[in-house]
Amino acid sequence: MHSNKEQRVWAVYLIVAVFQLAGEGLGLDWLAESFKILLMPTLVAYLLAFTPQSPTRITMLVALIGAWLGDCFLIYGNETNYFLMGMAAFFGTQLFYIITFVKTGTNTKIYKWPKMLAAVVLLVLCGVSLSVIIPKSGELGLFLLIYSAVLIAMGITAILRFGKTSQASFLVTVIGALLFITSDTLIAFLKFVIDLEPGHFLVMLTYISAQGLIVYGYRLHIRKGSPAS
Repeated sequence: MHSNKEQRVWAVYLIVAVFQLAGEGLGLDWLAESFKILLMPTLVAYLLAFTPQSPTRITMLVALIGAWLGDCFLIYGNETNYFLMGMAAFFGTQLFYIITFVKTGTNTKIYKWPKMLAAVVLLVLCGVSLSVIIPKSGELGLFLLIYSAVLIAMGITAILRFGKTSQASFLVTVIGALLFITSDTLIAFLKFVIDLEPGHFLVMLTYISAQGLIVYGYRLHIRKGSPAS
């Protein structure tokens, strides 16, 4: 059961998310941007308040701080330099999520073939997406490939936790990881292929959901008595 204090923090995250998405949906940039930069600090506060001190809490916190920096840079994402700085910040986020997932249960020996099949399917889907995006990305193509590699690795390490953590933690974390991949794919598609206004709302909806689910998946891992590592 969630404590009242935990529920209040999630309520704050939901409220911030609603205002951010309202700004996106209504085309109010000032509203969307003002609440966008409050999302990750809310999740940082949640981790600090409701998870024990451990190496994996540190990696989670660093991942969220990287995401916050990325959020700030991508507010100016139409400028190439800011876009690259945002990508670099999120590259760090994915690396620290990978470290966290490995330390909280990744194992290639348990349920090996189902996990390998899921990983292959993910690789194929991402490969198809990249085959559309990369040819249109010009000089940023190499950076996108490097970032995509670590993003896909994040998704695969989330999948490889199956059987080594609680079922709830696994499912919540995998859904979060897949939504993160979806969000970043949408960002690239909108920037380099075709810019559709509703797409920006979907980017934030999937991103907000992804980050919340990954953090909650980590909390479930700890709550079930698994070592924090």
